[in-house]
Amino acid sequence: MATVVVPIWGPSPDLERCLGALRTCTDLSRHRIVLVADGPLPPGPSQLAARLVGDLPGAVRLIERPASGGYPAAANSGLRVAEGDVALLNSD
Repeated sequence: MATVVVPIWGPSPDLERCLGALRTCTDLSRHRIVLVADGPLPPGPSQLAARLVGDLPGAVRLIERPASGGYPAAANSGLRVAEGDVALLNSD
């Protein structure tokens, strides 16, 4: 098993494409996705993340950090819950 960790900090024109590619290109029978919201997300990114979690229960997990700590803090939050090998993916 491998885990793909994706820190999300806010709106990005590439976020929807990134999450869509993860959905279609990740073998979710063998791998997991961990999305990390680095602080409260604006409505657009929040809805994209929630939709992916709702559509793929058990395969996608969302961690919501209460305050932004930057990319390293968000990545570390995801790495702490990851299983197996890890791919750290920038959402933009």
